[in-house]
Amino acid sequence: MNINHIFGTLDDARRSGEALAEEVLRVVDDARTTDRVEIGWQQQVFQLEFDPLPPREELEDEVRVYREFLNELARDPGACWFGDGRKTINLPPKYPAVARQRMVLPLIEYNERALAGNAPPNEPLRLELQTFRWNEIALALNPMELFVQTGLEIKRLSPFRHTYPVCYANACCGYVPPPEEVALGGYNVVTAYKYSRRPGPVAATNAHRAVRQFVKMLQETVAEGSAEGGE
Repeated sequence: MNINHIFGTLDDARRSGEALAEEVLRVVDDARTTDRVEIGWQQQVFQLEFDPLPPREELEDEVRVYREFLNELARDPGACWFGDGRKTINLPPKYPAVARQRMVLPLIEYNERALAGNAPPNEPLRLELQTFRWNEIALALNPMELFVQTGLEIKRLSPFRHTYPVCYANACCGYVPPPEEVALGGYNVVTAYKYSRRPGPVAATNAHRAVRQFVKMLQETVAEGSAEGGE
């Protein structure tokens, strides 16, 4: 659960925090302890890959759409939709108008840099993946914003009884959508690489590659833990 009130007010965050605390209190008396602990960990580099930048006319069209939205926002502070098709973007309605404006300005800046030939080189971004386990509980730590289906696939294929993908670990590189979400487009796909000034759209293959690498790391963590535990 994300207690951050980025999409609402402090009261929204308080209600979320209280709901989480109530759930913890509900289950804490059922927690069991053990005298036998196996611990293992893995750390590896993951290469986040990118597609080439869109053609020049596409970048120019995006700039036009972004500027039109800023003009609309000046007329209607409640505006939150722009673009069309798979490039449709809907910004959070609970954001103040000035916050939505701040989310669009980097998109314009990035496209204009790309049009001027000043975009970053289209090279993979090196990220750090980690796994850590205590007995049958494992964490899959990463700096990405993974989609729910990607996290569930890591959990499904993990050799551990309880596996928890943990995003924003050590850094935050933005959304890494699976292929089916890339095909749909939208805010999480269109804007992700531009906010962090990375070299282009995130490749659709990254999510599946991350799953495979995490599963291999978790399997290696099992082997290490078993050796340490003397099994």
